[in-house]
Amino acid sequence: MVVDKMVTPGIKQVQETKLEAGVSQDAVRIANMPASNAVGGGRRFREGFTLIELMIVVVIIAILATLAVPSYQSYVKRSRFVEVMHQGESRKALVSACITVNLGNMTTCDNNSASIGPAITNASTYHASTTVNDATITSSATTKGGLEGGVFVLTPSYGSGKGISWTISGNCTDLQLC
Repeated sequence: MVVDKMVTPGIKQVQETKLEAGVSQDAVRIANMPASNAVGGGRRFREGFTLIELMIVVVIIAILATLAVPSYQSYVKRSRFVEVMHQGESRKALVSACITVNLGNMTTCDNNSASIGPAITNASTYHASTTVNDATITSSATTKGGLEGGVFVLTPSYGSGKGISWTISGNCTDLQLC
């Protein structure tokens, strides 16, 4: 048995170590190190992330995706239905002029009348048709893009001295598209 004196860096203290045959001097040094300096113990600099940290990030992303995806899909449907609403709104000025010229008589304000023109069909990807009947504007969607054939209806009411006011109806309110 050989006795070796060595100084452990940072502690500045002389330690006696026993070296036996077949055991390296490095193995003995590691065995005699304080727990704070040994591999796996105490403070040491770690690189990367632990598994639990990665799992927490994945859970947070999953929760955000669960909340965001339905909202996004609803937003996309409403934005597609805007094309249908735009076609109905485009007829609003023509119908208002027709009602004003006819002094509130709405029965003459139909498609193919001189002031309104023919019905609009398939004006865009999601628009099926827009018609005017007795001054009521009905604009329909296709079933593409999740619009489920939504219908947007503008109904005018004329009051002498009050002008024309419009009421929105149709199944687009039930489908939460308008």
